Amino acid sequence: MIPAYNNNEDLQDLMDQIQMNMECCGMNGPDDWDANMFYAAAPEGGDGYSSPFSDGVPHSCCKTPTLVRTKSDENGNEVTETDANTACGKQARKNGGLSDEIHERGCMKAIDDYIKKNGQGAVAITMAQNLKADIKAQRAKWLE
Repeated sequence: MIPAYNNNEDLQDLMDQIQMNMECCGMNGPDDWDANMFYAAAPEGGDGYSSPFSDGVPHSCCKTPTLVRTKSDENGNEVTETDANTACGKQARKNGGLSDEIHERGCMKAIDDYIKKNGQGAVAITMAQNLKADIKAQRAKWLE
């Protein structure tokens, strides 16, 4: 997912939503973004290609992923605008450190924590449905 993040708008939206809603960054952590050519760490010594996003993460990794501004329109009405906080993730992993502005927990851990906290009911329902199907299958064998 991470290597193709910039090449597929749907994938990018999905990953951004996961990272913002689960308050996480990368699959296992922010350094996973090294797998993406736009966010990969800059080459040592400044040799080679370096993206303006090098050593960074997408805005969706940020603890404040959006900025809200209030301004007046041409009629004097107050208008609220929301923009991506793109500056937050820029060079957030520079020199091996992490910015205090980004989430450090990986999304796999966040999803696992969520399931452990909230998913017990869903797991119980799934197990009950499987058990019901197994009982029906066994009963059908007995009645043959």
